[in-house]
Amino acid sequence: QGTPMREDKSIDLGYIKSTAREIGEALKQKDKYHL
Repeated sequence: QGTPMREDKSIDLGYIKSTAREIGEALKQKDKYHL
C-alpha cells in the first residue's frame, strides 16, 4: 500500500500534511538546535 487515494483517484496528502504540521509544532517547542 502507498499513499491513500481519494474516490476520484487523486492522491490524499492529508496524512502527510498533518504529520508535517505535528513535527513542526514539536520542533518549535525545542530549545536546543535540531536538524
